[in-house]
Amino acid sequence: MADVRYRLELESLRDVDRGVGMILDALESSGELDDTYVVFTSDNGQFHGEHRIAQGKYLPYEPVSHMPLLISGPGIPRRARSAALAANIDLAPTLAALGGGAAVRADGRSLLPFLRDPTLRSRRPILLEGYALPGWGAFNNKNRAPVLDYFGVVAGRYKYVRYGYGDRELYDLAADPHELHSLAADPRFQDVVRWAQHLTARLKLCRGKGCRVRAGRIPTPLPRRRAQQRPEVIGATGEESSLLKCKRRWL
Repeated sequence: MADVRYRLELESLRDVDRGVGMILDALESSGELDDTYVVFTSDNGQFHGEHRIAQGKYLPYEPVSHMPLLISGPGIPRRARSAALAANIDLAPTLAALGGGAAVRADGRSLLPFLRDPTLRSRRPILLEGYALPGWGAFNNKNRAPVLDYFGVVAGRYKYVRYGYGDRELYDLAADPHELHSLAADPRFQDVVRWAQHLTARLKLCRGKGCRVRAGRIPTPLPRRRAQQRPEVIGATGEESSLLKCKRRWL
């Protein structure tokens, strides 16, 4: 059944590709292609067996949360690729800037500088959040994926997530792009966890310009020997110590 569903998705994508081609052909025939911005993106991905999930979404893993965003048009270099983090909150400010309109009030920012110069970098973190709507429960049989409350952040090479039931996950996306080995309970990454918790707390209730903060200096993981000598604040289950809870209360 999963193979059939996957083939049907590929067939649907083929029709999408044909539709995009028809739009571009029409713009070229009318002489407007060189003066038109074309934006291609998606709202979410789908699991196809990753993390032992046959299908579904709602979770913060890369196959679901990492979307394509392609933009072409005047002033944008061809075949260029930016490494800057972007999110759906950036779409409205970006489209307003491309159209020459007034800046919109939004939590995101215009990506136009990064489109024109793909070598630009930014230390802005991206908030991750998900909610289980009333009646959904912790598991959606139709999607075969857990529907969970969570907050987290992507900043630099790290992704941190805390679920509503208390578990935490921390991934080094540079070393572990498939998110197979959580570092949340590793004593060497205590400082990284605290740093990510602080960023998440700042972004959860942010608004407008307050959401466009800098991630600051990313802590360096401790050497294994030093980590063994320091008191551990993240236990095997990922629970915080009472001291850390007190500190977070005042952040």
